[in-house]
Amino acid sequence: MVGIYKVNFQLIKDSTYIRTEFYKNSSIKSETIGIIKLATDTNWTEDSEGNLYPLTVQGYVFSARGKHITYYKLSKSKKSEGELKRFKQIGLWSFWNEKGNLISQKT
Repeated sequence: MVGIYKVNFQLIKDSTYIRTEFYKNSSIKSETIGIIKLATDTNWTEDSEGNLYPLTVQGYVFSARGKHITYYKLSKSKKSEGELKRFKQIGLWSFWNEKGNLISQKT
């Protein structure tokens, strides 16, 4: 998380949240819509005698599923906007320069 000062999660409905990342100057770096769910992962580990056994870990994960907006650090103007699904860009994305002028759109 290079360049991120803190991250907040705000419940907006059911299990849908807004994930907000902040720069160190407290301005917003990005806002992402998504869900938080409990995830379970099992890895196999080896003991000192070479026997394998499962090691199960549980934790909460955020999965992007909706609008994602990024902002410039100093001007605080919008840098990009589009849709994310599992942190992959989908659909139309728009990009602006620091003065707020639309510079490109792509899918």
